Amino acid sequence: MDSHSQSFNERAELLLNHTSKGDTILNVGSGPGVLYEILRNKANLLVECDLSHENMKVARYKSSGDENVFYTTADMTALPFQNGYFDTVCCIGAIEYVKNWQVAVDEFLRVLKPDGKIIITFANKILITSYYEYFYRHFTWLIKRLFGQFQANYKRYLHTPKQITLALDAKTININKVFFFAYKILPDPLNRLLNDLEMKLVLKASKQTQIQKYVATQFMIVAQKRNKI
Repeated sequence: MDSHSQSFNERAELLLNHTSKGDTILNVGSGPGVLYEILRNKANLLVECDLSHENMKVARYKSSGDENVFYTTADMTALPFQNGYFDTVCCIGAIEYVKNWQVAVDEFLRVLKPDGKIIITFANKILITSYYEYFYRHFTWLIKRLFGQFQANYKRYLHTPKQITLALDAKTININKVFFFAYKILPDPLNRLLNDLEMKLVLKASKQTQIQKYVATQFMIVAQKRNKI
């Protein structure tokens, strides 16, 4: 199993453990339905939302005939839903591409019921991810030469868990748990060449709780909306 597959499995397991059966779930930044089957098993009603029309076409095809899944193309900073509608709002692997992420979180809270759950992943600002962003922005030509066809990702915004928790504490949110995952010791593209070594190092590091936040490229916030007094 490569590091990408491992990261997906970790996200999937965390979602399964922290979503409730029978919920009305909004999945923001859903992409082409990669988490559809996982969330559909929990949701009484699932709404998939993404900025890309093409992603929504692919996602609709995957769930063809499912009457309890709906799709909408929208910006996460301006969601087209009524206040207090959803039991759970998920945003997995998407908010890291949004500069004004706090505006997006405010929208998540607006459409969330009182005491509703919010589950968001962020790109962790550690040495490896900072290197990744710099290297891929400035040395795309070298990567193409060494590894062939290559398409750079959209710009990502990196944050530390402390930055995020401090910002969220100022909102109507109670943070229940912070999870670290997607451990990476060697930067891309070296980890592709040394996959076995990478996986051994990752396995060892992931078991050391005191260093997890320094080697995890992603972290997940599981929180609950507070009732306004």
